[in-house]
Amino acid sequence: MEKPRLEQIDSNEWRFEQPAEFERYDGRLDEAIELMYGEADERAEAILRDIIAQCPEYLDAYHHLAIVLDEQGQDEEALRLWEQAVEIGESAFPEGFAEGDNRLEWRWLENRPFLRAYNGLALAYFERGDAETAARMFEQLLVWDPTDSQGARALAIAAYLSQKRPEKVLEVTRRYEGDNIVDTLYGRVLAHLQLGQREQARDALQTAIEKYPLVAKELAKPWHKPPKGMKPDMVTVGGADEAYAYWQYVGRYWRETPGALDFVREELARLQA
Repeated sequence: MEKPRLEQIDSNEWRFEQPAEFERYDGRLDEAIELMYGEADERAEAILRDIIAQCPEYLDAYHHLAIVLDEQGQDEEALRLWEQAVEIGESAFPEGFAEGDNRLEWRWLENRPFLRAYNGLALAYFERGDAETAARMFEQLLVWDPTDSQGARALAIAAYLSQKRPEKVLEVTRRYEGDNIVDTLYGRVLAHLQLGQREQARDALQTAIEKYPLVAKELAKPWHKPPKGMKPDMVTVGGADEAYAYWQYVGRYWRETPGALDFVREELARLQA
């Protein structure tokens, strides 16, 4: 069976070229994804395993099967599937590709199966405690797709916070200076605090509160509980559920930073005075 290969579009821009025979499995993948969202995981799993058996180079089947298994608690098999998918994709790379300033942008639909699998593998490593490998992979995604359609910058920030590397957090936030996502705005605050830069932290916190006031209020709470009606796979931008999700994911790094939560409480009180 023919394998995926990389096509050079410009001096440093590349796109995966999928064999024409892959198209016959696209409809079955769509069916499996629909079943996943309909919580019919066993039927989705059967379809995805069948696609892989018939077309062992079809990356998206590995990625979505890994999601199904990971949600079922079969995290080791899920990890192996993401590793297989990444290995298949990387086998198409020219020598030295990952070390250069090459682009695999999300805007090309053909690149998305590999980028999804790579992000899935990085997140799996992070959740297993290998923050160093995860951070390196998230950084690689930011090189390949600088517009960051998958939100790798947020995960890179979390990985660096877990390693107590605030200077690396600020490196990421500087690359996305005008960014308005929760993780960048509040990650910048915490990094400045960890470096003892209280004035920069105060300026950054004011900006973060202007955009996401409920996140600051969540950080300031003495205890935390999910808001009513919160959905596990969806949050409302600027909503209480987003604020709680942020606390769930990175709240421990705020809690572990001496004085960080009191700093937020004091700034909220000052702004409300």
